[in-house]
Amino acid sequence: MGARTFEIRGVREEELDELFELRQVAYLDTSDPSDPSIRAHHSAMLRYRDGVFEGGKLRSTACWLPFELHIGGRVVEIAGLASVATAIEARRRGYVEALLHHGLKRAHERGIGWSLEYPFDTRYYHRYGWDTVANGVFVKVPVERFRALGGVAEFERVCPPDDAAIARMQEIYSRSARAYNFTHTREDAVRPAWKALTEGMFWSAEPRYTFLGEEAYVVLTIARGEAGQTVRVEDWAYESVEGRRAIFGFLAGFAGQAPWIELQLPTDDPLVWEWAGFMCPHPDPLHARIVDVEAACRGVSVGGGFEVVVEVRDDFCEWNRGVWRIFERGGVSCVEPWAGAPEVVVDVRGLARLLGGSASASAASRMGLATGGEPAITALAELSAGRASYMSLADYF
Repeated sequence: MGARTFEIRGVREEELDELFELRQVAYLDTSDPSDPSIRAHHSAMLRYRDGVFEGGKLRSTACWLPFELHIGGRVVEIAGLASVATAIEARRRGYVEALLHHGLKRAHERGIGWSLEYPFDTRYYHRYGWDTVANGVFVKVPVERFRALGGVAEFERVCPPDDAAIARMQEIYSRSARAYNFTHTREDAVRPAWKALTEGMFWSAEPRYTFLGEEAYVVLTIARGEAGQTVRVEDWAYESVEGRRAIFGFLAGFAGQAPWIELQLPTDDPLVWEWAGFMCPHPDPLHARIVDVEAACRGVSVGGGFEVVVEVRDDFCEWNRGVWRIFERGGVSCVEPWAGAPEVVVDVRGLARLLGGSASASAASRMGLATGGEPAITALAELSAGRASYMSLADYF
């Protein structure tokens, strides 16, 4: 049997039914493809979707979503990889590998520095340069634990929130999101983020309830179980210490109704250690990849005289391989290829952990994520802008 020939191109409107057939097996998607709202959703995503076609038949597909995220103290566009699937009868032919390289190369040519995704199996994408980054921890905590933490809870239910409420929630969220790497801005045009968050998508199981206070908001669902009701916090944000305490006071009000509160905490939240005994399995690991070394490393605010020379190793994206000089000019980082010897050698996966704030310089050195002098590795880690990585699963894609 000769070598297979295929083409990669965008999926077209007239090929939606082929996409639905592929999804039925790959994702066990039982949604009705004749439903106008479902067709409209997938139709709107076609602008971001690539497909592998063999003999004119759709065999494999992936979406590359141009989300805006906070990384290194600035807002950047990333390539969000999602909806990767291959027809069962066409697997093990290298189609996904071809889609990944095609999409990453195109993002590199556009000057995109980062790609993020939620993998079905971290081991699979690890071979192509993605690596798991910190994305908070999930805890399921007895509601009584919130009493001692809570302040005055003055919230108003807004379901669904009107434009004024959404604008206020966006303001509160933005102040919180800027403190981390990988938080969505929720202001790009890829999807109606706040509508999806507060009302849920067509696949959402439970109704969502939104409560807005003066300096905080919380979006939650309530589920019944054998051990009683559980309040799941889908999203929460605050712009002050008082706002944070108000959220906890509000959640404490579920005592007598729901024995349990489940929520996602950033890894730098002190309650992670207080509630370590209440951790539950993380539903979806977050993966990050450096698409383009120059784009990922430039534009971060750094101190005067900052400079480090780095050799990057990348087995999948050849344009990243080589030695790079990262230096300060005008208070921000600049990047250029370099002919001299490196001070640090780092694999592209270790670089994503360092720049995203998921590994300290000390950990990178001790665990083999980077090799070289400690001052140079410490300098490289400064490009995380001192921020931990965190993405609310409300922004799952």
